[in-house]
Amino acid sequence: MSAAAATLVLMLTACSDIGSRAVPVDASTQYAEATAALDRVRAAFDVMTTVGTMRSVLHGQDLPDSVTVADVQRNIVLTRVVESPLGPFDTFGSDDGSFIRYHDLPASGRGRLESGAWYRIDPDTIPAAVPMTVRDQQRLTAILVESITGAQDHGTATTDDGRTSTRFTATVDTAAYADTALDQLATDLSRSEIADARRMILDGITPTVELWVDDAGRILQQYNSGSTSINEFDVDTEFPDIDPDDVRDLPTR
Repeated sequence: MSAAAATLVLMLTACSDIGSRAVPVDASTQYAEATAALDRVRAAFDVMTTVGTMRSVLHGQDLPDSVTVADVQRNIVLTRVVESPLGPFDTFGSDDGSFIRYHDLPASGRGRLESGAWYRIDPDTIPAAVPMTVRDQQRLTAILVESITGAQDHGTATTDDGRTSTRFTATVDTAAYADTALDQLATDLSRSEIADARRMILDGITPTVELWVDDAGRILQQYNSGSTSINEFDVDTEFPDIDPDDVRDLPTR
């Protein structure tokens, strides 16, 4: 499987909770007024498109732990991956492009890379390294929401970090999710790569998504496919000021 295909599989199995459908004027009101669990779940994803800044901590069964800070309206995402073969690293995505910075490189990486330097990620050269932007995450969530076939309201519950919420479970048609996502996003893959990617997506995602939602309709916590994300909203943000003259090309080998 090519790097591009592998990247797509990772993106599609790490379902996002930043929504991107046609959003009503006041999504929070729609959430509050909805009575059916399915309508409330869909409204919660809509609410996530209207938030300003957020921090999301991801604990993954098959993914490395990470902390992401996003400004949803400005399409800016900064992610710190805690552990990797090359040590911890940051990825930064915005309308200006995608960048990566390594910290505390082991000996195996020091010949090619320098700790603390920003490298530009060329999506045509190293597609597997390109981080998801807010827009990417929104597209995936839109597909996820359209693939939800049912939902159940389990009443008041507490998130892992102690916040009061309403817990929902939603059922996803995983085959429809995979087919729609690949149809929309896999335009550069061969037929065999698409078939391989579909099998891996279906092996990697579960048909149930759990959501913990606050009274404003914001998703405080989400669990699916072995990964838990815990979200905070209206957080202070500090994004890197990357000088284009100091950015280097990311080595391909």
